[in-house]
Amino acid sequence: MNWRYVLAVVLVAVIVFGATFNGGIRGDDSEDLSTGTEYDHASEDAPYEFTIDRTENCGASCREVTTTLTNNQDDAVSDVTITTTLYAGENTTESDALVWEGREEVGTLDIGESDTTTNRVDLSLNAASQLSESGGWVTIRTTVESDDQTVTFRTSREVS
Repeated sequence: MNWRYVLAVVLVAVIVFGATFNGGIRGDDSEDLSTGTEYDHASEDAPYEFTIDRTENCGASCREVTTTLTNNQDDAVSDVTITTTLYAGENTTESDALVWEGREEVGTLDIGESDTTTNRVDLSLNAASQLSESGGWVTIRTTVESDDQTVTFRTSREVS
């Protein structure tokens, strides 16, 4: 196996992972994968705004990703969590294709309040191999959960 190729795939995947969300987390092919509700990110009635503010290198297969979640609702929300999963493959959420998952507990967000956090996305060599075997496609799924609703966004991108 050519490890340089594998590392290149990892780097491209992580860069695209961050770039996919710039300006919003919804791609054209998004669909709701949960029992919750799907919203168009640009919609005025979207309950949340979720953006990637910054992506910084922290190693060959690692990125520090800073995100902001804003409550666009007319009420405060509590027990807010964000779960992001990255799968190897186009339009797949099969458990054996999972290459990265992160969970952030936000807590309570008042009306119009934002929460900004930085998380490390570090892909293993096994994950890079899975991405290579998938033909360079990744599926990114982000779910925002609170006490009263679940909103899920999904997009697939070719990264190599």
